[in-house]
Amino acid sequence: MSGYRPRVLLISGSVAQTAHTRMLVVTLAAALKLNNVEPDLLDLRATPLPIADPVYHEAPEGHPEPAVREIAERASAASGFVLGSPVYHNSYSGVLKNCLDHLGIKHFAGKPVALVAHGGTIRNFQPCDHLRIVVRGMHGNAIVPQVVTTDSDYALQAGRLVIVERAVLRRITALAQHLSQQIHVLHELAARNNGGLAAPRRRGAHTKTGPDRDPTVATAEGGEHIV
Repeated sequence: MSGYRPRVLLISGSVAQTAHTRMLVVTLAAALKLNNVEPDLLDLRATPLPIADPVYHEAPEGHPEPAVREIAERASAASGFVLGSPVYHNSYSGVLKNCLDHLGIKHFAGKPVALVAHGGTIRNFQPCDHLRIVVRGMHGNAIVPQVVTTDSDYALQAGRLVIVERAVLRRITALAQHLSQQIHVLHELAARNNGGLAAPRRRGAHTKTGPDRDPTVATAEGGEHIV
């Protein structure tokens, strides 16, 4: 892996004050750091965004809101992503969708994306299933492993939530290793070919379907469920 240390943008799509999703994303960020990756955490509670304006869809870097411009820059600099969401009505949160609507194919194309979710009292992986469709539309590569937690996986310690379920912690470690490996392999291939990581830009992120599904994630509309 040499001295290459890629950056991964982790987006926590929860606005709850005490958010299990945020702790899940933070725990994964720590695991990534141990795997030669520089985590860049975006907490959508701490960084509220305006409703996405289609006028700026092709060029969010020119958006009048500084927070949108900053997120676009951070997404461009990332070699991979983590998308985290609580379960809202059997899907992912609206605040996460709005964030993604500020971005486009040029930010995600060809980049690995890990998906995590928090299901409350049940281990509901529908947010990850639905996010795979969105990532495919943005020409990213949603990797097969995913992690979903429930309330019983956490405990309050010194006034803050922490993940205490050892099996979940092992799965987070495995997910971090898998995402890091994917990013480093892509970097090595790009170096050999003297090219960049991004795939060619294609039209239709919002109004047309994305590329054909990767057969490795085709099973059950979401691949392996490792929680």
